[in-house]
Amino acid sequence: MPNLGMIREEETKEITIDDSFYNVIMHNDDVTPFDYVVLVLAQIFKYDLQQAVRIMYHIHENGQGIVATLSMEAAYKKMDEVEAMNEQYNQLLQTTVEEA
Repeated sequence: MPNLGMIREEETKEITIDDSFYNVIMHNDDVTPFDYVVLVLAQIFKYDLQQAVRIMYHIHENGQGIVATLSMEAAYKKMDEVEAMNEQYNQLLQTTVEEA
């Protein structure tokens, strides 16, 4: 009869939780219209119009800008959403993800 109060070592699994944060970075280019960048910031990253315009100008003037800091899974999901929207609108807006 097994001892239900004991767990054998080989039956346990180590669970690790990645609590790191990742920055979603949007990059400036010479071809993407300002209006499209604002649209992406509003639709995907949920910024209001004033915030989206301010961030768009920051990216334009500095070459890039952090648009979100999220869990790794959420950051890559946002990057995928931007890529899908790029395909839909035939745009080349680039985003990358890096550890914060």
